[in-house]
Amino acid sequence: MKKRARTTSSDNDTVASPLSLCITLPPSPPPVQRRRAPFRDQRSSFVFVFQPRHVIGKGYFGVVQSGQFTIAAVKENDDDGGVEDVAIKTLFKRVQHLSMLRTEVELLVAHRAFPFIVPLLAVIQEHTSIHLVMQLCPRGDLFQFMENARAHFREGACDDDAARASAWAVEKQAYDAYLRLLFCEIVLALEYLHDNDIIHGDLKVENILLDKCGHVRLCDFGLSIQNASSPTSCAGQPRGTRGSALSVSPEQLRGKSIDKCADIWALGYVLMLLFTDLSPLPHVSGNDQNLNLEVVDSRDDIPSDIKRLLRRTLTVDRAKRPTIAQIKADAFFDGVDWDAVLAKQSSTALWSLPPTTAAFDKEFTDQPTFPVDYKSCTSFWIFNAQ
Repeated sequence: MKKRARTTSSDNDTVASPLSLCITLPPSPPPVQRRRAPFRDQRSSFVFVFQPRHVIGKGYFGVVQSGQFTIAAVKENDDDGGVEDVAIKTLFKRVQHLSMLRTEVELLVAHRAFPFIVPLLAVIQEHTSIHLVMQLCPRGDLFQFMENARAHFREGACDDDAARASAWAVEKQAYDAYLRLLFCEIVLALEYLHDNDIIHGDLKVENILLDKCGHVRLCDFGLSIQNASSPTSCAGQPRGTRGSALSVSPEQLRGKSIDKCADIWALGYVLMLLFTDLSPLPHVSGNDQNLNLEVVDSRDDIPSDIKRLLRRTLTVDRAKRPTIAQIKADAFFDGVDWDAVLAKQSSTALWSLPPTTAAFDKEFTDQPTFPVDYKSCTSFWIFNAQ
């Protein structure tokens, strides 16, 4: 698998004036049994301390750090918020990206309770940045996980001892079953978004996290489109801001209007990376399909159900791509108990790498951390655990 491309923002990007930076959170849901109001600025009631450990991610819009986040009540008779291992995503407020920043905050707030979306714990606003305090997913993203797993099994392939080779084969079967479970969880996450009229817009293995138990947590909603039933054009979007060149659908690359079918293409991209050693190509052949599908069809080591689902999802003509409901009915998912998957009660065993394996890329963790200071924040929202 090729190393993922990364971009960073230009030093010449314009920073928005503080007056234009206010993030408006969605209205509170109907009152239920809560310890405190969910969407109220908490600066007068609580203070926080963030102790950064490592930089664990970096991209065009900001930086992600892991660390310990402590919330303490100002008044003695109030309950403290406790201590959490968190990931804080710092997004820099730049005029040309404000709508994307608002989208990210609004969607994480509104949908933080869904089991396959990364839980948002707090939002901290400063004059030039927004800090999203999220539950730490200590197993890293799916890209790094697969890179580590493939290195792990390459080591096993070199083992000449018959007994150990047999053990490696059993472990590989467990790993493949686990990948199928992860893909089921990704499908449910995408189904949830589409049912709520949302296009994710940047579905790829780097934006799929694994929590402490090994379940999927979708993240990075800055490029998402709400009210997706209304056709939305991606023409005029800044280069590279609506997904990577491989996971972006052909219609997006051509600047045409997009719909939920764009996410289906990206889902096929994820499927190919999970179950083959190939990467999708953004080019098409004369028979109107992804070029690598021709390679897939010629490979005897790729199961037929995977080949069929790849052909369906990576169809260049978006009118021929299946909906999520049609994907769930595909033979690839025969025997899947979707209710059990949603409840995280599937009979498939969760698989994990050896504990010594680094979950985050050294390219990130070697970079210096930076503080997130309570004294400099202009607003601070805390969200109750769901």
